[in-house]
Order: sequence, then structure tokens, then C-alpha cells
Amino acid sequence: MAISGKTLTHCFCKPWGVIYALGTRKVSNSGEHGVVVVRTEALRELEASIGATSASPGKPLTTTERKTLLTIIAALCDYSAIKHQDRGAAAKIATMTDEIGASVTDDTIRGVLAKIPDALAIRMK
Repeated sequence: MAISGKTLTHCFCKPWGVIYALGTRKVSNSGEHGVVVVRTEALRELEASIGATSASPGKPLTTTERKTLLTIIAALCDYSAIKHQDRGAAAKIATMTDEIGASVTDDTIRGVLAKIPDALAIRMK
């Protein structure tokens, strides 16, 4: 089992049962090191809480909501003189996201832009 890139080793200790040691860390300037110990139950509670929060950050978008957002993105591209289907459109938009301090990668933007034609086709029927 690994958490944040560290491997957990385990041993059996009374009265707590199986416990996990999560690496070692320096505990003072004298060079002393300590072992971080986690009870199995506490580890399971942590895993459950992480799973609960990351699994449901909010309700997922419906198809209609997704298509609406893609249509809005297409309109904003048109207004900004960016042809969403042209080469370099993703890079231009990535630069704009950098400028507002909310960076999005070219690849992510390219994936979103690729979905626009289908969304527009449905809206324009």
C-alpha cells in the first residue's frame, strides 16, 4: 500500500493490532529520526474520507449542460476571433487561461475543443 509515494510497512503490535509505519522523518536538528505510525482503523477512515470527497465533488454535468457549456465556449471563441477548429486554437486559449492565473494545458483544451462540433450540430438543428 502506498500513500503520497511512500510505501507502508506493517507489523503487529499489542494492543493496537496491525499498525503501519510510514517511512521515517527527522524529528530534531541532532539527527534523530522517528517513525510515523498509523493505526489500521485510522488508515481506513482516512481512505474512506478521501474516497468520499473525491468521488462526489458535486453532481456530474448532464448531457444538456455539457453541450450548453461547449456552445458557450464556441461563442466566446468566435467573439475572440479564435476558430476553435483551427490549429493553434488550444495554445491561444491556454495562454489566455495563464493570463487569468487559472492555467489549463493545451491537451486538455484541445480535447474540449474537439467536442464542440457535435454540440453545435445538436443545437443548430
